[in-house]
Amino acid sequence: MPFSDLCPPIVGGNIRFPDNFSQVIDMTKDYHWNHLEIRGGAAMRELTTPSLSYCLHTLTLQRNPEDVFRSFRSNYRSKVKKAVESDLKVDILYSREAINSYYKLHCLKRQRHGLPPQPLLFFKNIYDHIISQKLGFIALAFYKQNIIAGAIFFVWRDRALYKFGASDTKFERLNPNYLVFWHAIQWLCMQHYTELSFGRTDINNAGLIQFKDGWGAQRDHLDYYKYNYKSASFMPSSQDSSEKGYLILKKIPIPILRTMGSILYRHMG
Repeated sequence: MPFSDLCPPIVGGNIRFPDNFSQVIDMTKDYHWNHLEIRGGAAMRELTTPSLSYCLHTLTLQRNPEDVFRSFRSNYRSKVKKAVESDLKVDILYSREAINSYYKLHCLKRQRHGLPPQPLLFFKNIYDHIISQKLGFIALAFYKQNIIAGAIFFVWRDRALYKFGASDTKFERLNPNYLVFWHAIQWLCMQHYTELSFGRTDINNAGLIQFKDGWGAQRDHLDYYKYNYKSASFMPSSQDSSEKGYLILKKIPIPILRTMGSILYRHMG
């Protein structure tokens, strides 16, 4: 399912999915799929080893945002307070202009990491099908009329998902990312959401895992299983799943990177 980092098999009663997996393969073999991916589901461990493994962080929200604030790591609370004292402002937005403003930050972030950005069309589709339908929102941080950080969140029923985040490193000393998250968490609490997922993280990305730990989120193990229809077997374990940046791309101007991204990510349009 689109954007679903976690989507385990849905079964009822006393049914055990591993025992019925062959029936699933029989039902889908005429669909001409290359592979079937199962994202999560502890019972699958009885059947095979995972193809990929991640960490999944989930923050339980409270009606009173201050109760959540107290669960943050102490230096996170200090950074939030410093950002507030620096006269930063964060707005929750649903406009096309906001998605365009976020995209400029996103391109800067991808350039820093040596990666081409997803095409603008990808984010326009997010706006058309998610943000404009109030199934998500954009949080942008402003400093002296400059947009210096932002994040995109999706929502469904009483749950929220953090999906994208970026900032301008020239203003890193002001801790805008921390204020963006805190403002979004406050808003979600006041709108009676009960859970915020920080999404999956590659198990080798220690820095990002520590960053998500600091918000008081619960860390869980998340396994993916890939079944290859051609070989009629599960794909072996391989943790080389994260995008790797290239030093040369960090030197390439953003307009050229955007063109590269439009070619590489055209399937996302």
